[in-house]
Amino acid sequence: MSTVVGIDRQVNRIQEKYDLDADDAQLLTRLLENVVESRDRKINRLKKQVRPREFIWNEADISGALRNCIMAHGPITPQWIGSASKRIYTQCQKVVPKSTLQLNLDLGEEK
Repeated sequence: MSTVVGIDRQVNRIQEKYDLDADDAQLLTRLLENVVESRDRKINRLKKQVRPREFIWNEADISGALRNCIMAHGPITPQWIGSASKRIYTQCQKVVPKSTLQLNLDLGEEK
């Protein structure tokens, strides 16, 4: 019996459809369990890495980003508007402190 929810039912469907013997079904079960466990490990690792950002718009950040763009490209022309807006956007992103993190990932798994 699989420890991962829903795998046994999927393996039974595949076993019936492709007429697999018990050894092949057991191998398929172990393979699917490994895939799901690997996915769960990756999700847990990503949960630890995700740092939500909030935007704080202040005059100093905006003028600093514009100054940075002018230093890099010269006068801001229609050609460099995209660069300027990206620099302003990036400059105004502030990382939320870890103490306020609350991640809710809906994996859509069957229970």
